[in-house]
Amino acid sequence: MPLSLGKWPSIIIVCMPLAVTFGKYIYRKMTDKPVLDAIQPIAELEAPDNNPEVSGQVATGILEESISSLSAAEKFKNDGNRCFYNYRYVDAIRCYSKAIDICPKEHTTELAIYYHNRAACHEMIENWIQVKEDCAKALECNRRYAKAYFRRACAHVATMDLKECLADITATCILEDCKNEQNMKLRHSVGQQLAIANAKERMLREGTSLPSKRYIRSYLATFIADPMLKMTLPSSAVADAPVRGFARAHRAFLEERFEDVISGCTEEIDSSAAGGQYKMHALFLRATLHLLSGSAQECERDLQALLGYDETDDELRIYAQIRYATLIFQANQDGLFLGALNHAEMLDPNNPDIYNQRAMLLSHMERFEEALVDFEIAARLAPSHALTVLNKYLANYRIAVKEGDQHRLDMSIQRLQQTTGRFPDCEEGLVMLSQVHTEQKNFLQASKCLERAIQLSPTNAELLCHQAVLELEWHDDIELFYAKLEQAILLDPQCRLIYENLGRAELRLKNLPLAVNYFLWAISHSRGLEEIYNACILHNATVAEVTALENLDMVEEDLAVDILHIPLP
Repeated sequence: MPLSLGKWPSIIIVCMPLAVTFGKYIYRKMTDKPVLDAIQPIAELEAPDNNPEVSGQVATGILEESISSLSAAEKFKNDGNRCFYNYRYVDAIRCYSKAIDICPKEHTTELAIYYHNRAACHEMIENWIQVKEDCAKALECNRRYAKAYFRRACAHVATMDLKECLADITATCILEDCKNEQNMKLRHSVGQQLAIANAKERMLREGTSLPSKRYIRSYLATFIADPMLKMTLPSSAVADAPVRGFARAHRAFLEERFEDVISGCTEEIDSSAAGGQYKMHALFLRATLHLLSGSAQECERDLQALLGYDETDDELRIYAQIRYATLIFQANQDGLFLGALNHAEMLDPNNPDIYNQRAMLLSHMERFEEALVDFEIAARLAPSHALTVLNKYLANYRIAVKEGDQHRLDMSIQRLQQTTGRFPDCEEGLVMLSQVHTEQKNFLQASKCLERAIQLSPTNAELLCHQAVLELEWHDDIELFYAKLEQAILLDPQCRLIYENLGRAELRLKNLPLAVNYFLWAISHSRGLEEIYNACILHNATVAEVTALENLDMVEEDLAVDILHIPLP
């Protein structure tokens, strides 16, 4: 059985809009210290012996001449351990320093422990620079010392050196064969924080950019009755030549000239001549484009202005709260996004988009049971909206997988198949069903779904990328994989997913440096915060593994497990 390339980079409708795809609990605010608060001291200290007290001459005890230097060093180490367990960290540091000074240099294993224990003391007093220095010394003595990598990783978190932290926690996980769930979670969390920091840095350096038209189209398709899609302007509003303000922005929006939308909205908002007739709508539409481009501050400013006006009608207010919930979720303020949606629900408990969007957010937190309740309400209120019905059955499928309920799993897949038959033109539903079939190793059915999706959208390069990955999973045919991606390049050479998949293939072939280059290409072809983030995740994880292997004096073939293909929590 060939190694898995991991879950497909999914089409946005299947995954979520921009802010939501960032994962289950992904975006901790960068000023927090989310990792260290949960970490207990892990000093590799021997338990103190039965002596109840340490004499006042802890670090200066008279040693008999017959005791070897190593025995003397061990004595100081034991004294240091007692001090550590009695919270006398400065005294413990002195003891470990004495042990280091007199320990014969050929006893590298013991020296590594002394340096590491001293690092533990510096950690307790938050002397992070010294923690890193002592861990580095420990690793010079024992380059495969997992606890030293882990402690230095924690110090890197404290100083927000996330790239270095990711390399060290990756080394820790490699040495532990990825069996320590807490360390894997730390690796996942740090990887996410580093990727969002990288994505924001790139956007600050190069400016924000809108994602592709397909992405925006897919995002809008998750809404059942978005006011911008169903809105029609009176003929008097569009009679001007040339069309100005919101009328110009709305026309550009409907014609998918998204790059012209923000300027038209701004013209409406700033114009005194227009009388501000559509100012609220312009704020809402501009906020939507800011959200999709990752301009969080601008989006929040527009939404707050819109919600602050008493004259804003209830419908716009509801959808502004929905957009605001997505923005809050993007900032990883998990408890607050539900509040925004609750406000919207109070305004209109019969609006299906409230439940649909809340369910999608909950799904991305893997709170599938709660999501299913909301999907069922949304599907009851909007039974003809394909994605809502499909997502309901997908949530049911996820619950079945989680619980190991084969009967429920089979019924969910059957319902998904029936729904794609009911909505045969829903390309996203076919991709969703194909992914489910792939997870269940039903490769033939997965292939048929993708073929039907390609018939519906023959110019969609992402579908060929999915097909390439499926062929590799199914037949382990690398030549066919590359052939499919070549077709995708001919369709859309700017498609980020092509380069991500090429990078994944090189990971499979254990060509890590080449994989790094492909992921850099994916970053350069990314548009919008989410796409950049996704590419950075892959690039950073691969660079971290390369660095970790170099530090460990290992090659990928030495690994008991393939760390980049371990499913992350």
